Amino acid sequence: MEKKIRKHKKTRPDDEFIGTRKSLYWCRACGVPLLSPECERCGTQGHRICSDLRPVFPEQKRFLEEFYGLSLPAQIKLLWMRHRTVWFNGYRFVRLSATGKPKVAKVYRLPRNFTLPKRTPSWRTVWLANKTKMQDVITEAKQFVRQIVKQHSERLPVVSFSGGKDSAVVSALVRRALRSNTVLHVFGDTTMEIPDTYRYVKAFQRTQHVPLKVVKSKKMFLEMCEAFDPPTQINPWCCSVFKKATLSTVMNSINDGQGVLSFEGIRRTESTRRRLHERVYERGAIAKQISANPILEWGEFEVWLLIHYWGIPFNPAYAKGFTRVGCLYCPHNSSFTDLLASKFYAAQQAPFVDYLISYARRIGKPDPIEYVSSGAWKTRVGTTAAKAIPTKIHSRPCHNIENATVYYLFHKAASPELIEFFKPLGFPVRDSNSETNRYFIVDRSSRLPLFFVVFVHNSFNQVKIAYCVQPNPKRLVQRVERQLLKYQSCRECGACVSLCPERAINVGSPLRIDEAKCRGCGRCMSSKYLPYSCVGIDALRQRKKGLLTYG
Repeated sequence: MEKKIRKHKKTRPDDEFIGTRKSLYWCRACGVPLLSPECERCGTQGHRICSDLRPVFPEQKRFLEEFYGLSLPAQIKLLWMRHRTVWFNGYRFVRLSATGKPKVAKVYRLPRNFTLPKRTPSWRTVWLANKTKMQDVITEAKQFVRQIVKQHSERLPVVSFSGGKDSAVVSALVRRALRSNTVLHVFGDTTMEIPDTYRYVKAFQRTQHVPLKVVKSKKMFLEMCEAFDPPTQINPWCCSVFKKATLSTVMNSINDGQGVLSFEGIRRTESTRRRLHERVYERGAIAKQISANPILEWGEFEVWLLIHYWGIPFNPAYAKGFTRVGCLYCPHNSSFTDLLASKFYAAQQAPFVDYLISYARRIGKPDPIEYVSSGAWKTRVGTTAAKAIPTKIHSRPCHNIENATVYYLFHKAASPELIEFFKPLGFPVRDSNSETNRYFIVDRSSRLPLFFVVFVHNSFNQVKIAYCVQPNPKRLVQRVERQLLKYQSCRECGACVSLCPERAINVGSPLRIDEAKCRGCGRCMSSKYLPYSCVGIDALRQRKKGLLTYG
């Protein structure tokens, strides 16, 4: 089930995508893929093959032969892959399967007129066969970088560096386009990166001589799993906590708060979700960031061709067969990626696998090992962490006073920290004349009280809230109750920090909101940003029961 597309992503027909190609071709004479039907090197008309290709590396070839029992041709430079299909000299050779036990799904017959090129092609041969087309897409990408930097001159250009091949290419394009090697690179360490990525990021900084800022999450992944359950494809809360929240710490603070222009390596062909990305858009999850994607229309073939022709260093995980080098525990990883991880990074993967097996036993799965190995944990709907995040805040009207007064009963202690969650609605004023512990929440514009909060005596987990606005303020009540639920479900994950354009939220023990900075924009409360602003509530939305009940 696909998550709802955010508003900045618009559906457009394929023919409106700038520079999008529909297919690759193959030159039999040169033995190389072509971006156009005719080879620029020898003039041969190529035959149409698939839409995209990536090269096969020697280490990857050895792995495929070992795990699948294959005997692949020795001409490594004529071997390419598309998804799990191996291509040899422009023809399908074998299709692989990684579901369950690795196996060969289909073996293809080569055509009768199949011949090998006279010489083994080099990457220079591939470049010469596609020179004009590649120069065009490179020139267009560099012009895009210069143009968007000029349009947003008040923002600081940065490269969002993930450690993957696409961000490495974007880094090279941006530095050449701006003729500067001082563009800041930001690497968000999710603490779950594959080992090769950590080594590669250090090597990239050293060899390319670029300024690199590493931002690391302070949260522990397995501890957050205990609170929210493991992430799923429907609810990948780990992105908000370990990527967006950490990156926003830097993006919202550098350039004196004027914002950044982040160049990213997103490409349409990577996934269904990314196919609908805009080339330039405001990052909803990070308040001070505008994202720009210079290689949005590129395929894998163009990326790999430029990497080899320009000599751009790339993550060694790709040479092992990985198609992406994201988090080791990502629920969006394919079964093939999981297979590779179990081979090359088994020791690093073991703690999470052990946790998943114990989690499967806890929720009553008949075969926990099969539940984990099949990837079923990624596609589940809902959450079972009922004890960790209560789904309800019990409330009842107070019949002794006006109908606009409500008692709320929590599953945790009702401490003065609760007042921090009301600051986006207005600034708090403590009633010094009252014998009870009472706070007024005052509207920023009218300076009139919106409601007041009373911490009930002899009850550690109950508050009374009286709404001062008439008639019955339905929207205000909804926002107050949402903040009450956020208070109850808060695990100090830091997701709300990334949304605040004024850097007013400070997540710690306890959470604090600087009322001098907060201007009440409502981003941290809006249902539009809810998947990014509160991982706790977003997890609760996956439940079958309601979020709030009256009793």
